[in-house]
Amino acid sequence: MKNMRGTTRVVVPVLGGLMAVALAGCAAGGDSGANEITFQSWRLADPGAIGQLHNGWVADFNASQDEIAVVGEEVPFDKKGDILLNQILAGSPPDVVAVATADVPQYAEYMLSLDDYYAAEGPEFEERFIPGARDLVSWDGSYYGVPMEMGPVDGLYYNTEILERAGVDPEEAVRSWDAFSAALAAIDALGGDVNPLVMAGKDPSRIDYFWAWYYGAEAQLGSEDELRQNMCSPNGVETFAYLTENFTERGYGPSPVDIGFEEYLNTFAAGNTGFAQGGAWMYNLFVDASPDLEGKIGVTSLPPREEGGRSGMVLDAVALMIPKGSSDPDAAWEYIKYLTADEKQLQNALEAGFLPTVTAVADDPALAEQDRLAFYAQVAAENGFPRPRTAALAEVKQLVWEQWQSALLGQVSPEQAAKAACAAVDSALG
Repeated sequence: MKNMRGTTRVVVPVLGGLMAVALAGCAAGGDSGANEITFQSWRLADPGAIGQLHNGWVADFNASQDEIAVVGEEVPFDKKGDILLNQILAGSPPDVVAVATADVPQYAEYMLSLDDYYAAEGPEFEERFIPGARDLVSWDGSYYGVPMEMGPVDGLYYNTEILERAGVDPEEAVRSWDAFSAALAAIDALGGDVNPLVMAGKDPSRIDYFWAWYYGAEAQLGSEDELRQNMCSPNGVETFAYLTENFTERGYGPSPVDIGFEEYLNTFAAGNTGFAQGGAWMYNLFVDASPDLEGKIGVTSLPPREEGGRSGMVLDAVALMIPKGSSDPDAAWEYIKYLTADEKQLQNALEAGFLPTVTAVADDPALAEQDRLAFYAQVAAENGFPRPRTAALAEVKQLVWEQWQSALLGQVSPEQAAKAACAAVDSALG
């Protein structure tokens, strides 16, 4: 097995079903006698540095030992939930799966509790992880995952050249929503093909970029009770309207209706857009897409509603989970330990831009020299909060997204859409 190359399968929906296509490498199990397990992650599908890193880990793990052969299974980000659920219901899930921690409550019933595995490793295994990261992979008092990486999603990237042309100071621009609106107006005044702001809204997953704006308006939505109480509060309705009217009333960028992840990435990478909300890893993706942007991108906090208010940042992570139908949970656990080892955590931070989940790695001097990572770590520590913790999160996002689409298309007013969304969410939560 020492000479084994990594194999990656692409899993795509076809005619209501699923199809897996082997992309590269030899058959991972082959005649070697190694036990083959599958690892499913949207990271494997990334065409840049992130994908190279994760596919490289599959190959390196396979080359490092003779007992377990991992086959990578890449899935598109916007289809990952549907694909995983279909596989689970068909009785053929992957052996290890990467899941956004916001989705842990939704998938917990289909996953093995990992409490016994944590216990078998001894208390030092559990204690090495940052407490907040441990919380994100827990549900109903049990561990259902191991936190692989922290990816706070709510920095505000800006093009330094665009802002300089418009006379906009990025830190002044994020003092409040009013200040941010003034900055967007100044950029808009440049005319031509300049976009003040790009925001994706083509699919329900993009609603995850809403939560921090609610938080900055003192309308926290971190739990089911808060969703019920705050989504329809005056500040909640105003938040929904603000995010809509930046495009419908003020025309500060292309309509999010037509913007998926690739369009969002390419719009900012084109070099003619002022601001784009995104996580710590997005800098590398922007520069991969347009190397001319190297050194021309800055990052700051999202603006709070009122000057002096809080700037929210979602605490998000990737959980490595083992489905109940895994062919070899013990082998799956070994690969999870490999991916969450200290050296992999440090490499993931320095090369891909994800914050570590292990305390010792978070304190590594090498990270202190990374200004962008240090910024995300500081804001996350000061104003970080989890996405809404509910098993119905996918349905919640779908309902909010449907109403946002209606408002963006001018079918209803933003206020009407906001109230319809929270009424639907309240009903969905039961």
